Amino acid sequence: FYIDLSYRFQSRMDFGNCWVEPMHFLNAGIKKRFGDKFTAACSVRNLIDRPQHVGARGEGFVRRVDVSQQWNCREFRISLSYNFKSGKAFKRRAVEAGSADEKSRL
Repeated sequence: FYIDLSYRFQSRMDFGNCWVEPMHFLNAGIKKRFGDKFTAACSVRNLIDRPQHVGARGEGFVRRVDVSQQWNCREFRISLSYNFKSGKAFKRRAVEAGSADEKSRL
């Protein structure tokens, strides 16, 4: 049984008369193995799901825009995997480094 939580923070960025306000990202996931063959997992990306706030300031005006982009939206994932383990495991072969004459000279 595995639980995964991750948090990412980007602080405010200022670029001359423009700025991007702080952003927060929270991801969570859970995974469960059933024996050696079956695994089920579920995860959510960007639980907070807040738009990016961008602003600009000039003479006599201040603009603030909320930007929502596809890479920044909430995303759900479910996965199921099964390991068939078909066939036999590969056997490791011995590899000769050189002939016996060369080995005796060393």
